Amino acid sequence: MIELFYYPTPNGRKISILLEELGLEYKLTRVDIAKNEQFSDKFSKISPLNKIPLIIDNKDVVFESGAILIYLAKKNNFKFYPTQYEKNINENYYICFLLFLSLPSFLFQYTTQI
Repeated sequence: MIELFYYPTPNGRKISILLEELGLEYKLTRVDIAKNEQFSDKFSKISPLNKIPLIIDNKDVVFESGAILIYLAKKNNFKFYPTQYEKNINENYYICFLLFLSLPSFLFQYTTQI
């Protein structure tokens, strides 16, 4: 069973919506970011960036909403995901991670120049 570490944010909701659409069984574990629970020792052990959403599927830990959506689509015969991207799945995980890392600094640079 998939465990979804979640808080009702748009990114958290994306994952729960796809899990429902795919008909997968999952367990919701609420991580209250308003109380900084994402920085707890327990959560820090499984989340390298202390961010939600995150899923644990057997021994696979997948974080970042884009990577989770791709992972779930791949696991379910590419339902809701074009099959021509199958060979590029690992690249897609990496791109999602890079986008996460680079976007805040890009936005900061852009907004400081205005």
